[in-house]
Parts: sequence; C-alpha cells; structure tokens
Amino acid sequence: MPSCRPLGGHDLAMIAPMGVLVVLGNCMGMEIARACKNKGLPYEGMTVEVDLAIA
Repeated sequence: MPSCRPLGGHDLAMIAPMGVLVVLGNCMGMEIARACKNKGLPYEGMTVEVDLAIA
C-alpha cells in the first residue's frame, strides 16, 4: 500500500495531458520533417509549439 506522507519536491512534474501533448507534438514534428525531406523542401529551424490551456 503506497504511503500518503509528503515526499518533498516542488510539484513540477508534467500532468498526464501535458505528456500526451509533448508526444503528439514530437510525432507531428517528425512527420512534417519527413514529408519536407521527401519533397525536397527545407525544414531546418522549423519548430512545433504545443500549448495546453486548462479551463
């Protein structure tokens, strides 16, 4: 049974939806770079930004 006592730290870990967005953003970036490479388009310096708004 896990303990419920405080373990310290600063509560800075990603929440689950943020982790999913990081993975999706990475996947999108890789696919965009691959498509650009296949079509001979420049993609160096291109970035993908992901934003999470919690209501």
